[in-house]
Amino acid sequence: MSADRKIRDSVEQLLGEFLADKVNLMFGNVVSIQNDTAGFPAYCTVESISGKATTNIENVALQADISDGELKVPVIGSTVIVAYSKYSNPFLAFVSDIESYYYYGNTWQQGDGSFGGWVKVIDLVTKLNNVENLLNDLIGKYNVHTHSGGGGPIGPPTPTEPTIISPITQRSDLENTEATHGV
Repeated sequence: MSADRKIRDSVEQLLGEFLADKVNLMFGNVVSIQNDTAGFPAYCTVESISGKATTNIENVALQADISDGELKVPVIGSTVIVAYSKYSNPFLAFVSDIESYYYYGNTWQQGDGSFGGWVKVIDLVTKLNNVENLLNDLIGKYNVHTHSGGGGPIGPPTPTEPTIISPITQRSDLENTEATHGV
């Protein structure tokens, strides 16, 4: 431990502030977003707009603890509040404009939850396509079948529209890619 550190610790002990964690807040604007090693947004650079001088603070975490709880990725240029202390690295405590939002947890409820769970779009499209294909197959068989009667075969009925279900449901017909979820 350096002599300067020993003096500072001694003064803090005399003042009753040794090991006290004072949280500092700084207002700033987001300059850039940096990804973690997996390519996921994790850090940003913030230019201070409070205080006497403009300073860039790099490696400001987007969350208090990486990959835990909610992650709000700010819009470049948005106003943020950075929290930091001598015991923690700087992290975003408030974000004015959000580019994207992620939630890491087991449950999520939007509103009162009365609409039930979110649809698993891939599974829904698969099930709809199976029903549509089966129905198209039945319509095709119906349109070509004949009845045999006493005086000879009776021809196929005159088809009514639609003769098939078209087009088959596509994932893009049902999915809002702006809101995604998974386990």
